[in-house]
Amino acid sequence: MILKQLNRLYVRNYSFKKNILPQKKQVTQNYLVEAIENKIITQRDWKLVRQDIIDNVDNRGQYTKNNVDSLILGYCIKENKFDLGSHYINFVKEENISPTLAFIGKHLKFLYEVNKEKRFINGEGCEKAEEKLILQIYSDLRKDFPVLDSFSLENIIPAISLTSEWKKCIELLKEIEFTNIPNSHAYSCTVAAAFLNNEEQLAWELLEEIVQHGRNVENIVFFSYFSWLRTFKNRKNTIAKLEQMFLFLQSKDLLCELEVVENIINFSSKGNITHIQKGVCQNCSNHLTKFDINNEEFEELKTKIFEKVILGRDVFVKTNPQELKLFEAFMSNSKRFDVVLDGLNIAYSAGTRQPPRVLATLLASVVSHFAEKNKEVLVVGRRHMTKWPRDIWSCITEQATVFLAQNISQDDPYLLYCALNSGKDTIIVTRDLMRSHKFLLNDLRLRILFNRWLSLRQYQLVKVVGEGKPIFRHPLRYSVTAQKNGSYWHIPIKPNVSKESDNNIQWLCLNLTT
Repeated sequence: MILKQLNRLYVRNYSFKKNILPQKKQVTQNYLVEAIENKIITQRDWKLVRQDIIDNVDNRGQYTKNNVDSLILGYCIKENKFDLGSHYINFVKEENISPTLAFIGKHLKFLYEVNKEKRFINGEGCEKAEEKLILQIYSDLRKDFPVLDSFSLENIIPAISLTSEWKKCIELLKEIEFTNIPNSHAYSCTVAAAFLNNEEQLAWELLEEIVQHGRNVENIVFFSYFSWLRTFKNRKNTIAKLEQMFLFLQSKDLLCELEVVENIINFSSKGNITHIQKGVCQNCSNHLTKFDINNEEFEELKTKIFEKVILGRDVFVKTNPQELKLFEAFMSNSKRFDVVLDGLNIAYSAGTRQPPRVLATLLASVVSHFAEKNKEVLVVGRRHMTKWPRDIWSCITEQATVFLAQNISQDDPYLLYCALNSGKDTIIVTRDLMRSHKFLLNDLRLRILFNRWLSLRQYQLVKVVGEGKPIFRHPLRYSVTAQKNGSYWHIPIKPNVSKESDNNIQWLCLNLTT
């Protein structure tokens, strides 16, 4: 919104040809764009534009002397207008404008953006003049601001990571950790610098920290890793290190972005992007592996789900101890179930505004489907469901066991535990991906176990056809994670948009032995 207003200002308010500021009008869309197209090349040009932005009566205080410089430089960075950004930095210096902390942070970010490709993708060193400038800005900043907030520190780290003094980034990360968890970019820049400076062990330790804290591993980590591998002269060692990264992806259930996969293909001079159909790679015809959890891991997961999700904040604060006791008694006295159904989730698959008879009929169709297969069925729902049409509700209760939580409670944590308590191979039917509950498991390993357990046992109702025949989206026959099948590595590619299904995910198929 700010950038659009900046852009609008020029078209209506300013004429470079006359060097005259017209009457103040509302900020317009193409202001800064037009300013760039007219090639601001003099100090006077910037001075007039800057003052016009500040004085505009309709900017509602969004642009002031304190923030206008960082906003303009931020726009140059976002739009990759590095020549213009460099010119504006010189203008600020020539005008003796006292830089704010925000502008200094943007200046360091600018220097990072200008040099990142050369450093992290091409593996080249930072120019001496640029390195000297980065370190000087940082040194002066520390004199004026001995204590910095985490946001400022996160702006500083990427620029410092380009220099020979990149290990200062470790200190800055620790400084951030006093009040916050460092963001993905600060972490990733530090890891990238560690790889390029042959500090491999440190890089892997930091990567572990990133994923443990739930931060994303950004592409620059992979690009710098491949740049580092290009320095290897022994192909055998190169392949071993490449597979080490693939094993890391596998162990953390990480997907790669297309840009990274293309970089892998370019680095290895081989590999194809393909699809998996019914568990079979369409490029190499290998069957992909299904990664399951063992009995010991399952018992650990069940215990932690009860501790973190059932007894944790997700349920306890929205219900009462009596309901929790009823649930525990119910589970201790109930039999094992083959299938656990998310009652309301199934009923609402046709829309939340459907009449009760439609909702009840949908759930009854699913219950009947599994009951006819001689499965022990449990329905988890809420008490208001008892007001559904009596004939259909009776059909449900005759074919399945039912546990109903209070209407103000969350029922999906109960659903989770019921499924886990019934055994490792119990089917769970819900369209809910349970992301919020997964993140209550603070340990990364437990989150991965949760993913693997749920992805292999979760059915999702698509629709009910004919006279009550449910159509499900079944679990995949393989795990969507990096894996080696025969002599081929298969790396899943992160889709551009979030999808409910993994069926259409693209994969990299790569044979490193030929």
